[in-house]
Amino acid sequence: MPHLLNNTLAPIDTSWFDADPEAYLTRLDFLEFQELAGIDLQDLLSTKRPVVEKAQQQIVSQSKVFSEIRREHSGYSPPFLYYTHDLEFAQGIPRHNMELDKKVLAMSQGDSLRRRHLALSYAILPSVITELTNKMNCPIRIKNLGSGVGLDVINAVRNVDGRVDYAWQYDINGAAIRLGETITNFLENENEIPRSVIRYSPESFLASREPADLVVMVGVICGLNDRAALTTLKLAHRILGGGGRIVVTSSNENMLDRDPLGSFIIQHIGSAHDPFHGWGLNCRSRETMYRLLEKAGFTQVQLFDDAEYPGRTALLKKGLLTSVDTLPSEVMGHGSPTVPLALPPPEERAIGFNHIAVAVKE
Repeated sequence: MPHLLNNTLAPIDTSWFDADPEAYLTRLDFLEFQELAGIDLQDLLSTKRPVVEKAQQQIVSQSKVFSEIRREHSGYSPPFLYYTHDLEFAQGIPRHNMELDKKVLAMSQGDSLRRRHLALSYAILPSVITELTNKMNCPIRIKNLGSGVGLDVINAVRNVDGRVDYAWQYDINGAAIRLGETITNFLENENEIPRSVIRYSPESFLASREPADLVVMVGVICGLNDRAALTTLKLAHRILGGGGRIVVTSSNENMLDRDPLGSFIIQHIGSAHDPFHGWGLNCRSRETMYRLLEKAGFTQVQLFDDAEYPGRTALLKKGLLTSVDTLPSEVMGHGSPTVPLALPPPEERAIGFNHIAVAVKE
């Protein structure tokens, strides 16, 4: 299988911007970002490497969020900063500009990761776990593939009170695994979760062989082309038992130009090794998500997003939808804010940028 995953990253699609650059570069949000960062955003479009690198460095030397995005280019840290708004989880930078990071955190495209995390932690995963345990009449086995810290699953386990036999978290990022284990140990010592239920494997999820009743894949297929995404979904299908469920997320069409400033910076921030290599996302339609899951063998596909899903109204009443996850900061002893540093306006938070699918293996 590994050979199928070569050259499988989704290409960067800047066609939405390239058709009329001036229409975007003259927008108020672009101009405000440009002034706050002290750069000319036109420089990010240059074909001259030193010009592009200088503009990118001007951003990442001031924004911890974009510094992590450019440094990791994938991995757990960028979404984790949106989950927690705790910038102590980022590496230090020379000239941190908190006002710039507040603007970055208030970009709708990025804030959708925080909303996705809340939807999974407090509504979708607990609901699926409860449904499965009631159906099977016993605790279930969870596999979280490409888990990062696995905070969505950790929260879900806390919220279902003994309904999980084990939750096995797979990731190749050692820092993410260590942080996840630290959080898990803290919760075990506080008697908030049973011991040995949440487990970590510091290896690729391609090595996953243990059977499961629920497979979770958060953000794993976002950057993959459809062929690689289908291969990955078929792996999940194979390790699931009959009647099992998959919960999988992927960026959707709104990731392109509903938040043009966020999309523009992400696509032009480069990587630590290549200033011309921005982030490529497969911004899938609803039809494509249904087709991929059905081709992988799944049935009864339900498709939600980070702004519309069962249980959202209850979270709204509890005030969770305008909150951040403070558990990691508490565990690490950070004196971090317990409320978000900045959020998009309410009308923008009503737009979903990530599909969240739930499907069944018959």
